[in-house]
Amino acid sequence: MDDKIQKQAVDFLRNAQTVGVVVQSNANLDKVATAIALYRMLELQGKAVSLVSAMPLPEVTSFLSGGIAPTTALGGTASLELIVSTKSAKLDQLSYQVEEDGIHIFLHPREGLFKQGDVQVQETSAPLDALVLVGVSTPEDLGVIYQQHADQFFNTPKIVFDTSPDNTYFGTVNVVDVTASSLGELVTDLLLSTEPGWVQGEVATALLAAITASTNSFQSVKTTPRTFALASDLITAGAKQQEVVKHLYKTKPFPLLKLWGRALARAQFVESASLLYALLTASDFEKTETTPEFAEGVLQELLDNSTGAQVVALLAEVPNGVKLVVAAMPHVSLAKLVESLGGTTLSTTTIRNLYIQHVIQLPLSDISQAEQQLLRAFQT
Repeated sequence: MDDKIQKQAVDFLRNAQTVGVVVQSNANLDKVATAIALYRMLELQGKAVSLVSAMPLPEVTSFLSGGIAPTTALGGTASLELIVSTKSAKLDQLSYQVEEDGIHIFLHPREGLFKQGDVQVQETSAPLDALVLVGVSTPEDLGVIYQQHADQFFNTPKIVFDTSPDNTYFGTVNVVDVTASSLGELVTDLLLSTEPGWVQGEVATALLAAITASTNSFQSVKTTPRTFALASDLITAGAKQQEVVKHLYKTKPFPLLKLWGRALARAQFVESASLLYALLTASDFEKTETTPEFAEGVLQELLDNSTGAQVVALLAEVPNGVKLVVAAMPHVSLAKLVESLGGTTLSTTTIRNLYIQHVIQLPLSDISQAEQQLLRAFQT
């Protein structure tokens, strides 16, 4: 990484005080874990930091995100402001004491007496002075977050971390490296090269989780000797490797496994198109006590446990119709497929560091019709 970019990035992070760490909807585990790592790092430095996401964080990252409450607004961290009227008394000293039941604040008057009615409490929100954008190639990638806060978005200094060759370099500082195996590796390389003291405990664990998820536990073709070396440095810095392995690979939510089982029961392989596809109905979600948000997790389970398929697709009944989640190898173009199916593309991401995934809302309400339309699209 260029030394000039490194210095700009570290200076940006050091000088920021009220920060929004922003991750797009449907972000993969690499992006989410890296965003959590940056959040934890800024938090340890005493910054006022918020994590901005239009969607809830994936359940699998809960061991990293405990205590973090994502927000959809670029409004800064909420705080409480105490307003004390000085009409009936003048303040001499203010003190506080931490007790088991809470914080006791004492107002000592110089003259007069303070009364209960003199005190007002209100929530305040400090404006953000910096945005940290994780895995965002263009502002439009942020969807509703960008649409609802466009003016504030452009008026706030931004640092962008990305590994995509499609990045448009729209940030104040752009840290982009298309050769990195993951965003986790990109950020780890930057921090350990410049401010190794910023990488400790929870920060190191989240970065290791990002690298592990993106490289499919270091089995991806993008894994390099540098990737292994940085992972080793993270473990030395306190990353909990066993926790990462346990939560990412050994422990899967039981409802997800039940839903995956239902998808497998209907899975079909179309040899002529090298297509593996499955269906999930509204009844499947109801009986497994899951929601359509689990569909992408099921698709990744299908990917991890399939061989010979260049395209893996999942059709899911959702409240407003049918959603298609489809992933393909890089040499397989999905452009004609997306065009022939119509509908609205909700997101396009790279998963498992190899497959290109599209999430599409189809203009159909019947999943059987959607299945036939999908098969026709692959026959043309």
